Amino acid sequence: MKKMRDQPEKIAVLGSIAYDQISSTRGIGKIDTKNSLNLKINAPINRFGGCGANVAIGLSSFGIASTLLSISGKQDDTPYLERLGSKGVPLDGIIRVRGKTSRGFVVTDSRGEQFTAFYPGPTIRAKTWERHLLSLQEILKNVEILICAPFPHTLTKITLAHFKKLKRRPLIIWNPGQYLDQLSQKEIAELSDSWDWFIGNAYEAKFMSREISEIKTIIITDGEKPITVRVGGATSRYSSSFKGEIKDPTGCGDAFNAGLIQSLVKLPMRKRVISQKHINQGIKAAQNCITRLGAQL
Repeated sequence: MKKMRDQPEKIAVLGSIAYDQISSTRGIGKIDTKNSLNLKINAPINRFGGCGANVAIGLSSFGIASTLLSISGKQDDTPYLERLGSKGVPLDGIIRVRGKTSRGFVVTDSRGEQFTAFYPGPTIRAKTWERHLLSLQEILKNVEILICAPFPHTLTKITLAHFKKLKRRPLIIWNPGQYLDQLSQKEIAELSDSWDWFIGNAYEAKFMSREISEIKTIIITDGEKPITVRVGGATSRYSSSFKGEIKDPTGCGDAFNAGLIQSLVKLPMRKRVISQKHINQGIKAAQNCITRLGAQL
């Protein structure tokens, strides 16, 4: 692992830490839980996961420390906190509460389609989260990029409001992932004025279509198809062909985000615009992820 920089964290990542159980099925086509109540899977394998932690650990592999804003359950979080510490991810932003840490149950079929069931972990009161953010104000005032990965809507809304009050507002990137189709249109609209960039797959972008403005930066991944980038109404497409054996797509989106963002944070704020170079960095990180089992190195 690369040595962390001796400077305040310029990136904050809002999102979950979770224990993943990853398995596969021989089923052909997209898993349909409406028409099939039973599904035979291969023996599950346990891995560290959670979109927030995946991105934070991905950034650490590039030598960039980030403040991970998350929640863990005291009942079983010790192995995960030890892992984060060993990867150079600061633990200041994680609030520990009673209960079990989040879990993801991921099943991939023979065509690479995935079904994910997610236990969100212990819940906390809004006031508790607000106090947690206030306790981190000396750290968060230095943040230049905030990445909002899947996280409970109320806590995301509070976090965005907190950053909006800061003297220097960071670039806010929203990657709602599996939480998106759990949100109402009203809840999506509540967040739409707060983010600057949206990163998601084709399904998520279609789901979000009513809230996507031309003044926003939109980055859309679609498996092996070209990556679409929309900036100020102009659209560009970048090849995303993968090399090597595709083993497991779990966490590839998180790896892409980490690779893309680490290339941006090294630039002065005024020059943080998407180019082929930045997209390539994201693709390279996703390629490294898809050739192994699990979302993290």
